[in-house]
Amino acid sequence: MKRMLKQLLIDNSKSSISLTSSRFSEVVLLVGGFCRTRTATPTTVAARGVSSAFTTRSSSRDGKKSIATSSTASSFSSLDGNDDETANTASSASKKKNKYPSKFDSNEKVNKDFTPNRYQTQEENELKTKQMREVKRKEYLEKIVKSENNRDFQSSDHANAIGGDGTVTKYYENVDIREVSSTQNQYEILLDGKPLKSPKRAQFILPNKLLASAIATEWATQEDDLIRPFTMPLMQLSSTALDHMSDYATFDFHVKKLLEFFDADQAVVAHPSGSELREIQLKTLKKVHDWARREFGEQLNLSSDSIFAQPQPEEVKLLMEKRLRSLSPWEMTCTFAAAAAAKSLLIGLALNRNIIDPEEALKCARVEEDYQIERHGFVEGGHDIDISDLRVRLTAPHALNLILKAKMGDDVDILVRNSFM
Repeated sequence: MKRMLKQLLIDNSKSSISLTSSRFSEVVLLVGGFCRTRTATPTTVAARGVSSAFTTRSSSRDGKKSIATSSTASSFSSLDGNDDETANTASSASKKKNKYPSKFDSNEKVNKDFTPNRYQTQEENELKTKQMREVKRKEYLEKIVKSENNRDFQSSDHANAIGGDGTVTKYYENVDIREVSSTQNQYEILLDGKPLKSPKRAQFILPNKLLASAIATEWATQEDDLIRPFTMPLMQLSSTALDHMSDYATFDFHVKKLLEFFDADQAVVAHPSGSELREIQLKTLKKVHDWARREFGEQLNLSSDSIFAQPQPEEVKLLMEKRLRSLSPWEMTCTFAAAAAAKSLLIGLALNRNIIDPEEALKCARVEEDYQIERHGFVEGGHDIDISDLRVRLTAPHALNLILKAKMGDDVDILVRNSFM
């Protein structure tokens, strides 16, 4: 670049450039298609010796021209060198200024203890961070030791989280039950002698011994050093009833959600009349329809031919809402779980009222799918898994409802076995 610039200055040495304006107006060097623009004040150019090079008119083609050319070339070389020094100085200043990212400024308002101070050295900040981490670790260990006796903190909380397959590492060996109140017939479950807590860390107090024994059986049958929550449906439903349904706002939300889908209930929407599927639907759902008419009156709409079902009469909705709000938190938990599984509030209520059993509820909920399977075939690994899953989700609330209503002399094993058969 310097040699090409030198040749350009030699060719134009006879010309003169005035520097009397306040700024250079753009010195443009067109060399091999490369365009470079540089601006400078007259003072800067004069200080660097470029002024004399540009204003000197050569009187001799030999001596003075070469002197002017050499002076000009050296001046531009000096200019480039100063620019490099300026760039290096700015870069080092920028690194020094950004020694700590700006995010420390915002974090300092939130957590001053862990925020490095930008005016301290890096070693001081690292030492401060290590000290604070050690303090937090000691506080964590003290919390574990302090809470070990009253079971506020269980070993499962820090041992392992739920894995990708839905399992948790087993952290107990022995399972037992203990009576909490003899007058109110309340029981709790013991894992290695310590009371089990609910998912919200509340006391897990069960309303009778039969339910406590059934849930203890679920905990005791976990094998291979793994806890599989999806194999503990009674534990899940009981936790929902204790932690959530006991809250009025949550109870009210579930009542409104059931009423919201009552118009499009699966037991109401049927295939168009005259078809074979409609006859099968009416036959399968006959027990549910007969009970619903006795419960809610003849004005109940049970014959919609479209998925956009006709709205139920207002008096039917009010009566249904009255029935739902009269349920206990435990009964609401069972009803909502069964209705959600069957996609039908009428089927869920009929199941929990013992109008139909779990197998009949399964057929009512799958009447259309079973009709299609008979005509197009059964897919192993698909339909069979869906059927098994739905059977559990319908049987579990039914079994829980039976256990809650059972008498003290009833055998829990017989009740659960008959419910799941």
